[in-house]
Amino acid sequence: QAIGDNDIIFALGIEGGHNLCRDLVAKKGWSDVGTAGANDDALWKDFCSPLSAPAARSAESLKRLHAALWKENLDLLYVTLTHLTHIDQQLLANHAFGMKMLNHASFFPQGYGLEQEGKDFITAAYEMKADGKSTPVLIDTKHMSLKSRMDFYDYRRQNGYTHPIIASHVGVTGYTLAEWKLAKAHAAPAVKEGVKVNEVVTEPKHCGTYGSIIVKDKYHFNPWSINLMDEDIEEVIESKGMIGVSLDVRILGFESRLGKLLSGEHAEYLSVNEYNWLFGRGTDTDTALVDTKTAEEALIPGKDTRQPLALCFNIVHILAVGKRMGLTDTWKYISIGSDFDGLVNPVQLAEDCSLRPALESTLMRWLPVAERAYDQEHGSGALLPGVNGTQRSMNTEPDLQMLKTVVRGVLYENGRSFLYNWYGADVKQPLAVEAMKMADVPVVKAKKESIKK
Repeated sequence: QAIGDNDIIFALGIEGGHNLCRDLVAKKGWSDVGTAGANDDALWKDFCSPLSAPAARSAESLKRLHAALWKENLDLLYVTLTHLTHIDQQLLANHAFGMKMLNHASFFPQGYGLEQEGKDFITAAYEMKADGKSTPVLIDTKHMSLKSRMDFYDYRRQNGYTHPIIASHVGVTGYTLAEWKLAKAHAAPAVKEGVKVNEVVTEPKHCGTYGSIIVKDKYHFNPWSINLMDEDIEEVIESKGMIGVSLDVRILGFESRLGKLLSGEHAEYLSVNEYNWLFGRGTDTDTALVDTKTAEEALIPGKDTRQPLALCFNIVHILAVGKRMGLTDTWKYISIGSDFDGLVNPVQLAEDCSLRPALESTLMRWLPVAERAYDQEHGSGALLPGVNGTQRSMNTEPDLQMLKTVVRGVLYENGRSFLYNWYGADVKQPLAVEAMKMADVPVVKAKKESIKK
């Protein structure tokens, strides 16, 4: 059955390597297995038996899960190595700080980049096979610390891996790594919930100003290192991967009036070892973590909203990085990526998928505004394409038809094209697709969901 324009495509991804742990989280030695019945599917049967190779638990767990998925006519698109918390028993890479609403030891980064177990896991993912065919699982860099991401790129180069990189739901700092380090406004050692860290405040980069003569809003990128540096953007684009721009206002940045920063003084936290790697100071090492279960249970939603212009500035900056790389089609590597899980603060007109038409109209209106404001601040020149994708000058308005192509590409077509290019013409095998005939829903799930065929 052919895939139609109104079909919804679901691709399976896993957020956090801890999901592959076969023990109960924070309960070392407590096996997380059940009892399989004769009629249970392959996935449940897989999780009802312990690992045969505990020393390589992550890679082995991934291989077994992939084999079980394959038996159920499902495939795994990508895995995020880490999430919001440090989980010692399944540590693939240390995470970036991303939870400021709650205090728990596990939320604060520890460790030092990509672990050996993480490297073994990446090798297993990229060299995965099923039925004698190469069926790689991609790696998503979201939630990885800055050091972990740089280690990941180095490991790929060292081993000749050229698989597409996914950054599934991210914002941008607006900085290169060198610029970001120079923008450090404050740093101090701290102990948070018993964990030694370094508190860091980075001066946020101004992306543009918009407003009337009386009241002007200054927009700033979020400089936290959980967001992409320009080097990250380049790595994803060069791999022909996909950048999913988050709809979470806390990730995208913020606005301030009359030059007063509303949230620029909020600190992030780096592990001691990662801070020493970045700034070459201090001799302390990380402390061990105790328990993580309480932290996972304590997640609560926020309530703030932010104007969609912040979303547009993040998109425009990615286009600017692509322009410096000599590209004219960078927009093809951008999609929408968000967690509609109750925790994020979505931008206005993007509270749920039913508002996609409103979000499309919003992007059509505000992307040219963001382009002009960004150019006035950074001298980038034109970033949105002209007629038929040609380069235009800032003296001409973006071509309306091409702008619509770019916006619909970001909202839907780029994600679909990525899946088609990755899996090939026969997208139903191995990709699991549920053909849902609907009246007018030309939208793909931009984040990770799963559906069993």
